[in-house]
Amino acid sequence: MNNALFSIFQIYYDQNTRNNIEPGFIPLDNSSPEGKGWFELYPIRKFLKENKLKDRVFYGFLSPNFVKKSGFPSKTVIDVLCQYNDAEVALFSIRWDQLAYFRNPFEQGEQAHPGITEAAQEFLDYIGYDLNIKSLVTYSENSVFSNYILAKKGYWDIWMDFAEKLYFFSESKPNAKINNFTHHRNARIQLKVFVQERLPCLILASNQFKTVLDQSGAGPIVETFFSDNIFSRRRLQSCDLLKEKYFKTGDQDYLDMFYKLRNEIPLNRPIKIY
Repeated sequence: MNNALFSIFQIYYDQNTRNNIEPGFIPLDNSSPEGKGWFELYPIRKFLKENKLKDRVFYGFLSPNFVKKSGFPSKTVIDVLCQYNDAEVALFSIRWDQLAYFRNPFEQGEQAHPGITEAAQEFLDYIGYDLNIKSLVTYSENSVFSNYILAKKGYWDIWMDFAEKLYFFSESKPNAKINNFTHHRNARIQLKVFVQERLPCLILASNQFKTVLDQSGAGPIVETFFSDNIFSRRRLQSCDLLKEKYFKTGDQDYLDMFYKLRNEIPLNRPIKIY
């Protein structure tokens, strides 16, 4: 690995997940009980507090399931970073269909974790961050799930500021809504975990970074919201484009067309939208 270009960490929780670290990725320990309840935020925050980042290096902190979920082996990730080393952020998106369909990842989060938008808004209001999440419009180049992002120092400096504030808000305000529990894979997990996974969309939507993106929309539709057919796929891709046009121009007509188009997409199960 050429450390002048990138340092890609893969988080592990136990010996089993450590044994499955991808070649080319650096093991990052999250087995300490101190990090219990925070999942990926804890080891990322700990690394950033203890290390000085270099300006031109891509840093990434990927979950044990990155390759399984994304379909990107380490070689592909490294090849992208080498090819686009002049970029500041590289996104390796999963659930491209949901990034396209929903207004933003918080609206998407309401499907499995009701109350996540209100919980995140309470946090933003507390720290004085001027953003109405329900009004936020994101698209494939400024949103991502599961921290599947590799970025340079400028991004991680902003992320760290958010992470520190989120951490201390949660720890000092036990009755905060981000500390409410939700269900995920038969486990009870606090909303703060899913809020921190959506910090990238707050950062990327508010700051101009030069971004490289995998071919979003090229993979299969794997979730249960939509059927994988050409009708849905083309409309989802168009939804993403319309959101991009609205984001860059502020022209309400693009957003109106987005709403109209997404209403035409057949759903396999009900969806809660803003």
